Amino acid sequence: MKYSVFALIVLACSLVIDYAMGSDFKTGKIVVTDSWVWAMVSTAKVGSGYLEFHNNGNTADRLIAVRSDISKRIEIHVMQMENNVMQMRRLTDGLEIPAHKTISLRPSGYHIMFFNPSAPFIEGESFKATLEFEKAGQINVIFYVKALKNNAE
Repeated sequence: MKYSVFALIVLACSLVIDYAMGSDFKTGKIVVTDSWVWAMVSTAKVGSGYLEFHNNGNTADRLIAVRSDISKRIEIHVMQMENNVMQMRRLTDGLEIPAHKTISLRPSGYHIMFFNPSAPFIEGESFKATLEFEKAGQINVIFYVKALKNNAE
């Protein structure tokens, strides 16, 4: 009996820790982890979101859209060096996630742009978004707001 109660306590603690640290989200063979955004200053007009996609399937898939009540206009972007100048551009055909690969959206690389959010992203808060994949369909995720700091991470 003591071990059963102890096991339940350990399970409950692990669930609380998992919730507090963020969750994995899954649709089909696509798993989304580590979804977050930078906190924003009150005058900012855009926010940037990051996460990881793990494609455990045998075929490639593609992120084709992101939707959220926090922003009416959301785009998938990439930053790349072109002629020794960092350029940001929209991925109009979405982002391919190859079979059996992980794609990371991080500062200075792939990212999600939230234009004119209804409120600034505030450290410690979170918001929901829906990711739409070409094959796997839709998945609801939660973006957690991290402290604003040097974006060189």
